[in-house]
Amino acid sequence: MGIEAQNLVPCILTVAVFEASTFDTIFASLAERTDEGILISGPRGGPVAGLPLQQDTVRDLIASPRMSPIPAALLHLALQHQELLLGSSV
Repeated sequence: MGIEAQNLVPCILTVAVFEASTFDTIFASLAERTDEGILISGPRGGPVAGLPLQQDTVRDLIASPRMSPIPAALLHLALQHQELLLGSSV
């Protein structure tokens, strides 16, 4: 849990890890655009693919000017602890 310094609103964020086939089943009908914005996923124009928990993906997301500090910290920590999140197969 963190508090955004700009608006003092508490944020509770989590990282969810799925096997690829489970992700495909759960999110098969996920909308690419909602009132809240555009879904960030795999390559543009392709199906919803999720994002791999990899150094370059996390670095690109964190570098985005639209990424606030709390989600950036969460992604950084997820990458740092990916072996724990993904199991010993990393």
